[in-house]
Amino acid sequence: MCRLSNNYIVSAGECGYFDVWRLQWSAAGEGENQTQIPTLLIHQNLRIPITSIWSVSEPRSGDIAMAADTGQVYIFSSNKGRWAGDELLQSFDAEFTALLAKEIQNQLANVGFDRVQWLDGVSIDYST
Repeated sequence: MCRLSNNYIVSAGECGYFDVWRLQWSAAGEGENQTQIPTLLIHQNLRIPITSIWSVSEPRSGDIAMAADTGQVYIFSSNKGRWAGDELLQSFDAEFTALLAKEIQNQLANVGFDRVQWLDGVSIDYST
């Protein structure tokens, strides 16, 4: 978990998922007894094509840096001048497509080829 300088928090973990949370402060109480109460609001849920995110940090640039179990470091930036080029983005997309194909293949192996249960509760029945 990492608190960013712009009142956002990034949490990360297994299966390559990470969440960006917005930290919102609100006042409670009155006068001298007034305090600030923090609230976390989900801003964005993202995924990268790896098994585990080991570390999250904020470099001086204000980007988000993540170290993965593969030894790779992923940098996410809102500054378009620091975005990856087309070749690297295509490579990222290919890795992600391969990961999703492998996950679907594993699901099919676990539940049989006539039915697939998706994470959001939607199922597809292939039997006739």
